Amino acid sequence: MEDEVVLQELDTLLRPAIERSWRNAKRQTGDADIKPAFLEEFRMALDNTRVDLSRKMYKIDLAMKGSGSLTDQKFWASLPKDVEKKRPKVDADNYVRKTITGHKVWDGWQWRSFSENSRIQVDIVQSAENGNKWAVKVLAKDMDTGAKVAFIDHDVHQPGHDLGYYGRGNDPTATEKKYAYWEDPLYRKIKNGITIGGLTAGTLEMRHVGNLTPWHKGDAFRNADGWYRSKEGVYKQLRNQRMRGAGGHQKGAKRALGKGKVFKSVGKKLFYVGAMVSVFEAGHAYYTTDYNRKEVYAKATVDVVIGMIGTFGGPVGWVVAGSYFILDVSGAFGTWGEPAGMTSEQFSRQWHEKYDPIRNNFGERPAGLDFEMEYCTPMEQRNQEAQLERLMQRDKTRVATPKRIFYKGL
Repeated sequence: MEDEVVLQELDTLLRPAIERSWRNAKRQTGDADIKPAFLEEFRMALDNTRVDLSRKMYKIDLAMKGSGSLTDQKFWASLPKDVEKKRPKVDADNYVRKTITGHKVWDGWQWRSFSENSRIQVDIVQSAENGNKWAVKVLAKDMDTGAKVAFIDHDVHQPGHDLGYYGRGNDPTATEKKYAYWEDPLYRKIKNGITIGGLTAGTLEMRHVGNLTPWHKGDAFRNADGWYRSKEGVYKQLRNQRMRGAGGHQKGAKRALGKGKVFKSVGKKLFYVGAMVSVFEAGHAYYTTDYNRKEVYAKATVDVVIGMIGTFGGPVGWVVAGSYFILDVSGAFGTWGEPAGMTSEQFSRQWHEKYDPIRNNFGERPAGLDFEMEYCTPMEQRNQEAQLERLMQRDKTRVATPKRIFYKGL
């Protein structure tokens, strides 16, 4: 009853302010949009009544302290009385079992096969949403096939069908992106393998000869700077070819160059394959009119340019390409250059479905009420809160933490 009286007092303060602000705004705007003028008038009205409003809010705060405790008591009283306090013993084999090829996981209806390259965890949890009964939560994901299981056994003592989910990455009902080929582990391995193969070929080439001036080719190779490896396994400078009586150095450098050309040829072929992959990614984004296709074009262009520098730029180019590859694989670029997984039309439709109702109600730029009230807690309120804190009874409430009974990482 006291709460209703306090709220009625607040209503007697706010209702006149709202009505007065509406009348003033309507008189100012006429047939134009009344919302901005009304918000400005209402802000001024609240600013003029901030002292009275602060007192009313303080009385509401005091009134809510008692009712909050009563609400908590009613809530806990409504929970089942036979809540288990002791964590039950659960056999993990009821949910996950070892097989020859990996594991099989129970999804609430049947056993599902998972490969060795899977992440599986089984926890015993307790939640108020389940009437504070103990439940078993099973989460599993197969990195090879994309299979997923999310299962909760709400009653560990009773057998039966419980709530569960099972799906695969290529399942059209699963929540996967439509054009998510770039998330395929096999595709990533192939793409990274091409780059690693090119860098490895460059390393083996530089084991025989390292030309720091790759524009010196053919007859001009004698003017190159760098190093070469003699047939005795000794590294010597390419500039020694220009010394007096340097015939031995020229023969040794050319011999090392011939051995390195085999690996250089392999590196070129891998560069062409990598360039074709980049062209495919850009073409796929263009064909599907991906919303993020401009970033895909830019990333593909950068990949091709860096690949050219690494293939034809000698040791310096190898360092540049290797550094770029390490940054790319480590996630330094984030999702830059990845497709959005939806077309421009799909993105536009989702955007309009989300924001058109707001625009129709508030205009192009929704107006907001920017109003702050400085409230200082009165001394009597602080004293009352301190007394309530001292009088609060300490019970033996404990927090039931989840217990993990099975875990398998990658």
